[in-house]
Amino acid sequence: MNCNKEYDSPVANIKWDKRGFFVFTLKNTNAIYDIEETINQFNYFLEQSNGEPYKVLMDSTDSLVFPTDCAFEYFFEKNKEENATAIIATSLPMQILMGQMLKGSEVTNTKLFKTEEQAIEWLMNFKQ
Repeated sequence: MNCNKEYDSPVANIKWDKRGFFVFTLKNTNAIYDIEETINQFNYFLEQSNGEPYKVLMDSTDSLVFPTDCAFEYFFEKNKEENATAIIATSLPMQILMGQMLKGSEVTNTKLFKTEEQAIEWLMNFKQ
């Protein structure tokens, strides 16, 4: 994949990492993480990956922005098993919220991690 275009919104910044995955950084903001934002993010991933499977390292370390229920529903609806998302959550509130989101779903290609090293290791070993 040759992704050179960066995504930037009030909620998140996404860019390509040469190790073979997107780095998705949630911003420390009071912006609303709604379904429109989620649609824009999915469109970015599909466009930049040319519809091929992709991996995402989502870093929520410096943020407490949490997606709305509609945004979560859209994620679960559009999530494809061949893609992988590793979420880094170091704050207890974000760990609890993200953990509950994932616990109530049947998604197997998205995991929550406390460290960047663990998340990257899982992503690098994820078979698409």
